[in-house]
Amino acid sequence: MFMTDVRTRAAVIRMLQELSESVRRLHPLLHENYPDFPWREVMGFRNVLVHDYLGLNPERIWDVVTIHLPPLEHQVARMITNLDRLHS
Repeated sequence: MFMTDVRTRAAVIRMLQELSESVRRLHPLLHENYPDFPWREVMGFRNVLVHDYLGLNPERIWDVVTIHLPPLEHQVARMITNLDRLHS
């Protein structure tokens, strides 16, 4: 559906923009405590999505969603668990 439906593609791209923008707004201490997280790449991806919108390759975007996001999801879950422990 991603490759054939323009609305789905636009929605996924928008969510990726929000994700990368949100990462940029996280507290710097989080960045320092998790140096293995690809902060720069995720934040830089926002610029690609926003400024090269007409040149985006749907196959590459789909690779980001299916290949690169799942490992990041695990890292973020670990961060959330650690933050929950600090605040308990």
